Amino acid sequence: MYRIRCLMDTVIMLAYVSVIMCHETCTHLQYPQLQHGEQITNDSYLVFDDLYPLQCVKTCISSFVCHAFDYNVRTGTCSLYRRPSGDYVTGENLNYVIGDVADWPRSLAGSCVYHTCPVNALCSAISSSRYVCDVVGCLGTGDKTNTLSGDPAVFQVGYELGDVCKEGYYANTTVVCQHDGNWTAFTCLRLPSNCAELQSCNTSYRDGEYWLYHSDQGTVKRMKIFCYNMTTLNAKDYVTLPYFNFASRSRYVYSNYSTCTTVLADPDTIADHKLGDTEYLKVQLRRSKLRIARGDTTFANYTHKTFYGTAGDANIFVNTTCPALGQFRIDLRNTSFTVNRTSEWILHLSPWSVMENITFSSNNQIVDGLCGGARKPNKPGGCRSSNVFFEINNHYQPDLKSAVIPRCVMN
Repeated sequence: MYRIRCLMDTVIMLAYVSVIMCHETCTHLQYPQLQHGEQITNDSYLVFDDLYPLQCVKTCISSFVCHAFDYNVRTGTCSLYRRPSGDYVTGENLNYVIGDVADWPRSLAGSCVYHTCPVNALCSAISSSRYVCDVVGCLGTGDKTNTLSGDPAVFQVGYELGDVCKEGYYANTTVVCQHDGNWTAFTCLRLPSNCAELQSCNTSYRDGEYWLYHSDQGTVKRMKIFCYNMTTLNAKDYVTLPYFNFASRSRYVYSNYSTCTTVLADPDTIADHKLGDTEYLKVQLRRSKLRIARGDTTFANYTHKTFYGTAGDANIFVNTTCPALGQFRIDLRNTSFTVNRTSEWILHLSPWSVMENITFSSNNQIVDGLCGGARKPNKPGGCRSSNVFFEINNHYQPDLKSAVIPRCVMN
């Protein structure tokens, strides 16, 4: 009789344990708290695989910041979210259910009901009154110098963080979330500010358009630069000019100063005094202070060279109201730059030369010049730029995809 009763007690106990285990692990989903056939389409902050439905619920309750979850009934994937499901965009998916922690009894968490685990840890109940905090990931990296602003998201252990540094900086090592909840130690280094630095950053880079980073009064600003001679020890920086940029020593002269009638100068005068137009497709930028190398014509079309920002003619302006014939245009539209108004132009062969107009557009992207004058017909004069400085355009930048963002090779 005793044995029969003992056997019955054992059966009852096993049945009770089975109920408890099923409560934890059975895959039936007839819970009124669940929304069937929907999935949250936003990014979750933590994902767990191979969980049962109630394990997913308990996992969310055990996370300090979890307010909602979705669950894949086919794969057992449980994704946790920081806000109630109503704050997110949802989409139809028959393999998913959605739930909010507020709809479930917190007693499911056992001793973890009032846990104080940090954001990047989950509470695990080990008795009716005790729990432990298991680290599951790393927090954002906003406490680092020159890094992204504080991000409350949790990145799981093993996650490799891509852009950890602010624009203009890069991490000196691969940054990975470690098992102790800390990121790999790293330092944010400045990205290249010129093409020579770009060569050192990554020796595989060749001639082309790149985003480089100019430091201006403590602020790092992006600029689109064409790097040239990248396979040599003499890499140079250029600005590609989408619009027409030219400099002219006019081939025309006045045949009558009373009527301001012009004629084409004779071939000898044109040849001897290098009269003509120069069209600039790119202009060289010095590596300091964004100053122009006005005499560089590597990317220019010309018969006779006329320096960038230079204008002149071979006319003698004495007792005449005829306008100067030499012209130049600097046009920086669709580039990263404007012309700094501290740029200077001076007269060439003063006092015979004239500088009639140096005109800036309202946004400083265009500068037009009209200059001329000569001491003698065989001594053409005009105006030339003594210092032309560019500055970063704070209101416009070309499409980010139009140039390469440097990726430095870490030693």
